[in-house]
Formats: sequence, C-alpha cells, structure tokens
Amino acid sequence: RAAFSLFWYERNEDRWKQVFLTEHALGVGATKEKAEVAGMTTPARMRFQGRYAGSTVGTAIDDRTTLTLEAPGRLRQLIEVSTDGGATWKTVFDGEYRRAD
Repeated sequence: RAAFSLFWYERNEDRWKQVFLTEHALGVGATKEKAEVAGMTTPARMRFQGRYAGSTVGTAIDDRTTLTLEAPGRLRQLIEVSTDGGATWKTVFDGEYRRAD
C-alpha cells in the first residue's frame, strides 16, 4: 500500500502539522491531518494528534503519532488509535528509522 506523509510548520498557529494519505484516499483513515500537541513537545519528542470519521456514521477515530529521538541518527515513530475518545489506545505502527551513512 503506497502512502505519502508530509510535515510542515504552520507559522500562523506556531506549531507543526502532518497530512497523511494513501492511494485509497476516500477510505477510513486513508486521508488524515494531525497537528502538534505543544504540551508534549520536548527537544527529543513531538506528538501529532488528529481525528477522522469512523466507518459507522457518527463515530470518530482519534489518531496520534509520537516521534522520539532515540539516539543520534535514530528516530522512533509510534502511531496509536483510539475509538473511545482517548480512554484507551491501540498501537498500529511502531517503527524505527536510522540515518543511512
């Protein structure tokens, strides 16, 4: 499944944002926008959070991505979703990126 993700700094809001999309852009969760949660940002961590419509009318899915600098040249990306308003979270992706030398 092809996916595209773009991060940018929104100057007027003084925070980072992310947009994510797949080739199934009209499917549940295939297009989503998240914004930085400023209270969770440190020099080694950023969290982005957003909400999109679920597959059943009137339902919503909360989606958060946490980027953590694990070591120089190593970044962890943890993506979690919640279907109960943030009471519980389920990990849907937990990966590590390493700088290519």
